[in-house]
Amino acid sequence: TGSREIAGLQDLARRPIFLDMIVETVPALAEAGETVTAATLYQRYAENWLQREDWRLRLTRAGRERLVEELAFRLWEQEVPALHYTALNDVVFAHLKDRITTAAELEWASTEVRTAIFLRRDESGNYAFAHRSFLEFFLARRIARSLGTGDGSAFDLRRLTPEVISFLEHLAGREGLLATSCAVLTITEPVSGII
Repeated sequence: TGSREIAGLQDLARRPIFLDMIVETVPALAEAGETVTAATLYQRYAENWLQREDWRLRLTRAGRERLVEELAFRLWEQEVPALHYTALNDVVFAHLKDRITTAAELEWASTEVRTAIFLRRDESGNYAFAHRSFLEFFLARRIARSLGTGDGSAFDLRRLTPEVISFLEHLAGREGLLATSCAVLTITEPVSGII
């Protein structure tokens, strides 16, 4: 996958929206001694957003992470490129229904998600990831988190693309992904060539 990862980074560098991401993120990865792959690049960039301006936000970092992952999941399952802000509010409410008691609370929680640096809004109020790769990354994070808890519904979704699987392999680790996938699928021995 090494050559595929480098090719992916070269493709990203051709797009102005990602050039800033690469310039901002790669030096920090190199300084930390981390291998630069698409997965580590996206992970660090997401962390930068999650840590930014934490003092003024009311949602916890974990809450913001889960909401963005849920947005990716919803878009993936509905096979749509964007959600209208009212549907986005439904995602936020479904995920935070224990904590949201007023319309104002729903609005501030929704606003915190809508201001993510990797989301964009069109003139009709539809929100989408700035690039499909962000959707694939956050979907892979959601699956990896579910697999990590042994959640059997982790694969209860439409067919994954090679890009999502590549992110998932890096996030969960190849061996961990094989082990948890086999446990979820109740396969006693890993099948050669699964990943």
